[in-house]
Amino acid sequence: MLVGSKGASVDEELMAAPQNSGSSTVRRLRALAAPLLAYAVAALGLLNLWSALLAHGPGRAAFLRDTVHMPLVIEHGARALTTLFGLGLLMLARSLLRRKRQAWSITVLLVTVTPFLHLAKGLDWEEAAICLAILTGLLTHRTSFYAENDRPSARQGVLGALGMLAFALVYGPLGVLALRRQFLPEPDLGRAITQCSHLLFYLPQNAVVHPMTHRAIWFENSLAYISAFALAYAVFMVLRPVLPRDVIGARERAQVREMLSGWGAPPLSYYALLPDKHYLFDAENAQPQWAVAYCLVGRHALALGDPLGDPAYGARAVQEFVALCARYDWSPSFYQVTGRYLEEYRAVGLKPFKIGEDAVIDLPSFSLKGKAFQDLRTALNKMSKGGVALEEYDTNGSLDPETLTQLADITEEWLSAHKGEEKGFAMGQFAPESDLFHDSRLFLARDAATRRVLAFVTFVPIYGGANAVNLNGVTGWGLDLMRRRGESPNGVMEFLIASAAAAFQQEDACVMSLGLSPMADSDLDDADGESEWLARLRALIFDKFNQFYNFKGLNAFKSKFAPQWQSRYLVYPAAHSIGATIYAAGRAHNLSGRFGVVEQWVRKISLSRERQK
Repeated sequence: MLVGSKGASVDEELMAAPQNSGSSTVRRLRALAAPLLAYAVAALGLLNLWSALLAHGPGRAAFLRDTVHMPLVIEHGARALTTLFGLGLLMLARSLLRRKRQAWSITVLLVTVTPFLHLAKGLDWEEAAICLAILTGLLTHRTSFYAENDRPSARQGVLGALGMLAFALVYGPLGVLALRRQFLPEPDLGRAITQCSHLLFYLPQNAVVHPMTHRAIWFENSLAYISAFALAYAVFMVLRPVLPRDVIGARERAQVREMLSGWGAPPLSYYALLPDKHYLFDAENAQPQWAVAYCLVGRHALALGDPLGDPAYGARAVQEFVALCARYDWSPSFYQVTGRYLEEYRAVGLKPFKIGEDAVIDLPSFSLKGKAFQDLRTALNKMSKGGVALEEYDTNGSLDPETLTQLADITEEWLSAHKGEEKGFAMGQFAPESDLFHDSRLFLARDAATRRVLAFVTFVPIYGGANAVNLNGVTGWGLDLMRRRGESPNGVMEFLIASAAAAFQQEDACVMSLGLSPMADSDLDDADGESEWLARLRALIFDKFNQFYNFKGLNAFKSKFAPQWQSRYLVYPAAHSIGATIYAAGRAHNLSGRFGVVEQWVRKISLSRERQK
């Protein structure tokens, strides 16, 4: 169970601090052992295929047949198995590169048997010697392969493969008997079973019956395809990364909320309480002092922001999370972190990429006076003269069905206009039944005459620890949803946000966040060790890709409030592609994935039925 799991038995390469240059060199050499052995196993797989299918030895096979009198079936069987083992080693090499313990066990078994196959098919002692050398390396560096596999998936894979083969053992003989007039000699039940067994299990024996038509040939090929698919499915499931199956309940979320309120956290951290998160907790203290909230996308473990809890344990939390990912064959990354732990991330082999800046408003000093805020004052005056009224909706009180229906209408219209769908992970969604809705502050812009809701914004809590201004540990509010009708007047969003800021000021709140401005970089001199090409990539995306996402428009909108810009980073493994991590972050935000269009359609039908009631 991952909740409350200790990061104990952490890999020494990740946890040990360098003592001297000599030990550091030894660790680097040990770290290279696994990839070198993986490439060697891949090369051995290719060698097996070449030796079994293409190579012609110097007459040694004839010596085995004529002098040793080895049966021909053994030579043919050895060649067939060498071919299969070669394919198997090629499949296993990628998992060895990821340090999979189960892949190591299977590889050792195959490499142990392979020398005997090379000798049996033609006294190929050179290939046998190479196998023994690789086997020695695998056994010597067995501790370099520590990543676990998902045991339930492995059981499912093995049982699924056995089920497919059992089906084929029935399907095959019955099919041969059904097509018996298309085989010569015409088979009986015994011959049909024998023929199908040879095809399913690649047994090296002459065919019992021969297909005489295209349909019969296709049928025999289908048995081979079933066998190959069953084997591939079993290997895939056996080597699958660990899947989190821990059940996150109210107790775990209460612990996270207690950390947030007790120690404070950046604006993004409230979303650690969303139901799509798993947690890695501190297990060394009776009362956990830290936690990491993360979401698993494929084999990418994407942590939300910096570690939560006591900052004194920040480095330990980072190390534990990275070690957990190494043990479970996950790729670790942290999304929208601050600059607080950049050195700790680098120490465990992660690299930062600045993905934008958070627009943070210091509420005690916030004011709309001065020329810089002329546009905001104009928006407020325009709304006042146009009969637009501000209203804060009580999300913890009795829910007004009429208002909720209007908010749902606005949401549906907004999502349709933006060809989008509700998001998750580091963003909220309109869900009146959720804890997110009840924790949020909701401000509406209404037409005072018709009571029609024109737009709304929501804010989630920002926790401040010792700086909290209320009993719940809240020190400010972070902007979440911004949604408006298409016909609502320009300036309504500025009106809502500025009015909310004024309301928070009166409550003595300290800070308000307007959220991330993606790809923005106002402090060009603060590179934080980022590579030059990544900085250029960010600038290029911000400047040239506004037809896909309005980077400049969003940045200009938030700049109207003169915020303080705070850098945010995506931290990813230095040895992995940043593109794969960015893709995983995109999928983590996209709750519906490829079925989003279908879900929008279902949502529209549900809303229309609610209105009819």
